[in-house]
Amino acid sequence: MDPAAGAVTQVATLPQPVDHVALAPLGSRLLLVGGGSKQVLSIDPATGATRAVANLPQALSDPAAVAQHGKVIVLGGGTSAVYSLG
Repeated sequence: MDPAAGAVTQVATLPQPVDHVALAPLGSRLLLVGGGSKQVLSIDPATGATRAVANLPQALSDPAAVAQHGKVIVLGGGTSAVYSLG
């Protein structure tokens, strides 16, 4: 988004619609988790490429995700587990 111009640009297309997800940066990519899915998606905003990169042990909905020290930490989403990705 360009706040000065009020312009929004689509940077990728996901394989299916999602909701109740978390998104966190990992290097030049974004990791998307949750949405009632086990799948972890990697999004490259520079190229628009989207691909599955991992599966969590269980599906998550409404998780939290934060980038820290080159990893993405995921928690919540209907579980007491804390996962480290990356």
